[in-house]
Amino acid sequence: MPTFTNDVSAEAGVNAIEGVSADGIAIVGKSATNYGLRAHSTEIAGIRGSSDKSRGVEGWAGNSEGVVGISATGNGVWGQTDGAGIGVLGTSISGAGVVGKGTPAGRFEGNVEVAGGLKVTGSVTIGNPPTSGIILPYYFDNLFAQLQLLQEKVAALERKVGI
Repeated sequence: MPTFTNDVSAEAGVNAIEGVSADGIAIVGKSATNYGLRAHSTEIAGIRGSSDKSRGVEGWAGNSEGVVGISATGNGVWGQTDGAGIGVLGTSISGAGVVGKGTPAGRFEGNVEVAGGLKVTGSVTIGNPPTSGIILPYYFDNLFAQLQLLQEKVAALERKVGI
């Protein structure tokens, strides 16, 4: 395998390095202490991966993150599908599939479905609820009316016992 120790450059619009293989890996980059492969572009994506039948890009790691996205001003990671797939999917065998940290830690624009239980360990605030069309489980229906009725019953009991 040839080894390059110098810069390889080409004219505009021409690939500087191209690897082609019928059934093996076309280009391999290895390093013991630095990036195995690094790419940079001033105008468009530094690295683009595409495939006709499989993933466009994969990241594998033994003891750290498989893929990391960091941006100074844009989205760290963006997921989009133009078909029936899922824009971003998180799964885990033993931990949380997706964790969000920030203020707020998560934001959803549109309806939210929960297939399974919902556990809330902090407070719940419903901001600007609609006057109609809000669907809550039966035990939340008319919550304020039920609370007012309970307060009236407590007040009646307090009057009865002389409190």
